[in-house]
Amino acid sequence: MREKCREESDFASPHDSSSIKNVATHTFTKHTVVFLSASGGVGLSALCSLTALQLRDQGSRTALVDADFDAGGLDILLGLENDKGLRFGTLNAPLGKIDGDVLCRRLPHWEGIPVLAFDSWNSEVPEWWEVQSVLTALEGSAKVDLVLVDGSGGRVIDMVPDLRHASLVVVTELSVLGLARAKTLLKRLSSTRMSPTGRGNSHHFDVFVDSSGSPALSPSQPQSDDFAQDSETGYRDLELRETPQLAAIVGIEPRGASRQRGVVSVNEASEYLGHQVLGPICPNSARISDALEGLGLKIAKSDRVVMTELAHAVSDAVEGGERH
Repeated sequence: MREKCREESDFASPHDSSSIKNVATHTFTKHTVVFLSASGGVGLSALCSLTALQLRDQGSRTALVDADFDAGGLDILLGLENDKGLRFGTLNAPLGKIDGDVLCRRLPHWEGIPVLAFDSWNSEVPEWWEVQSVLTALEGSAKVDLVLVDGSGGRVIDMVPDLRHASLVVVTELSVLGLARAKTLLKRLSSTRMSPTGRGNSHHFDVFVDSSGSPALSPSQPQSDDFAQDSETGYRDLELRETPQLAAIVGIEPRGASRQRGVVSVNEASEYLGHQVLGPICPNSARISDALEGLGLKIAKSDRVVMTELAHAVSDAVEGGERH
């Protein structure tokens, strides 16, 4: 894999300014969906994985990317920890293009779905350009229609420039605290200022939530004379790109709630967040036990309707998900 990647590399060093500009102005996220949650432990990774499974059952070829660079471990959740294959820690991302088909073959597979995991206990956080190279490769693979990214609390969006143009799924716990955190996450997305390279402060873009509740991207005012001089390779090009959209908000009932006390309904959650909330996804003791024992995941019958709705919402957000 490393030799293959090196042979097909067509970028200069990531520290070379022309390389950074080329990477930053390359749009790859028309078929990438990032799953986010403001609360830890709500089942984001499981929901992202089950969505990939549901999409597969509906005819879309999916790939899973673990971008939780604080905790990670998607391979363990799916029972793949002993399977051979590349992880972020063993992947030598090139300075340019990776062969997406080769990458898919070298990844461990869960239910036929290629999975790129991040094992935080023995891997360093990858560079932003490494993550972007991987996502570009998977989107370009003839074996993949949709790339689903476990984005945890959203750190990866700050890291990788083009993920500002991906579709989003926000997962919230159906509790007062969970919904407050979800609203804070949406507010943070609406006020985040990010640069095309994921570093530096010369070029800024504002993400805001429009009247329909969908996050959209708007270029802010130039911050310096350097900004205007570089606008041809940054500001103006990015201004014309497709903006991100909120594909869905999904509500998950809190674990251990006694007789539904403290559980907020999806209707109340929708009214509070100003956007339709799909759900509820209910805690499933058998599924939780299987995950804790490393036996993998499966979609519960009680969640099938919601998962079907979510899969359709994701497909609609990425132009139907059919490319090849």
